[in-house]
Amino acid sequence: MASIFISEELEARGFLHDRSSSLEIQGESFVPGPSFHKSWRQTAIEFCEEACTKGVKYILVEFPTYLMTWRCRQAALPTQAQSLHSSKSEEKLSTSLESLKVTPATQKPPQKRVPSTPPEMATQQALELANDDEEFISQCKQELAIHIGPMADFMIKQTLNQSSEMSHQELIEALAIHIADHNAALSFRRACYSFNGIHLL
Repeated sequence: MASIFISEELEARGFLHDRSSSLEIQGESFVPGPSFHKSWRQTAIEFCEEACTKGVKYILVEFPTYLMTWRCRQAALPTQAQSLHSSKSEEKLSTSLESLKVTPATQKPPQKRVPSTPPEMATQQALELANDDEEFISQCKQELAIHIGPMADFMIKQTLNQSSEMSHQELIEALAIHIADHNAALSFRRACYSFNGIHLL
């Protein structure tokens, strides 16, 4: 189960010093991961749980307008020891921060979010995303992996599951919101739009 913390509580207790660089909790160091719109809450929780099964510990921090994942700076855990280690880590973190407000992980399913059209687009051309358009999806996944790592495949699948009908534009914008750094997100969008001959100003 993913641990979810409130940013104001972490800041008040001195655990969160700089949103863009690192988070220190009881000797454990965390670095920023993908961010999620609040309507994608369940997807963010599933992202953390999926990472845990692969030996990577994530926590969620809820900011006023979005959710941010934070990855623990530690080596990947051996598969056989993963379950036991995760349970002990969760227990230790819960004990040390028992008075800290933690939001229950059980939430209602996320609502579909239709990304707004970026103002800097050079064209409003609608590009239909066919179910067999594997080449474009593969290109987007490779580009996304540059910014969020191996969880790019997970994010692609979750995004496509949100809607059976998406244009290229909608897919690009939906994926871009998971990149925390603004400049990195812009770089991702430019690269993906260029696959279709569209160039952002």
